[in-house]
Amino acid sequence: MAVLLSWGTLAMTGCSKSDDQQQFEQEAHRLPENITRTDAAGHIENEVTDPDDWRISPMYQGHISLGSLGEFQPPFPNPVDLNSSLNIQIYQRSPDRFNALHIQKIDSLGNTGSVHYFDSNTINSTFNDLSISGDLIAGGQGSSASGLYRILLYDGRNNLITYGDIRVR
Repeated sequence: MAVLLSWGTLAMTGCSKSDDQQQFEQEAHRLPENITRTDAAGHIENEVTDPDDWRISPMYQGHISLGSLGEFQPPFPNPVDLNSSLNIQIYQRSPDRFNALHIQKIDSLGNTGSVHYFDSNTINSTFNDLSISGDLIAGGQGSSASGLYRILLYDGRNNLITYGDIRVR
């Protein structure tokens, strides 16, 4: 019995996330604060950016980047209109690091929700150019839907890849 208990404990700890990954995920669950402004072509609009936005998690550092062909490009445009789409480009330097993406959100009041799920039929092994409508992020239409949202990108195994703040107007 003791051998089975020891083996079970070892098996569970072998699958646990690193301390760095856990800390990254805790930081990600704070309320949205600032945005990194980008234009419709994906260029950062000014020198002032939110240093907390769009960092890559310890689990995925060196394996993926935001933008095409490894050049950093945060999701764009930001702010995004309710009736337009936010573009997220993800380049996998190591093919097939993930085969699904689950996008979640946190609003400025701390409410959470699912935004969209891209399954293995949608996700490419190296480059993904994803588009999410502003009204999906906001969860509806109208002036009450406008605001600041934290977007969190998870792989298909519920490991956080990156996060950042988006303003919907």
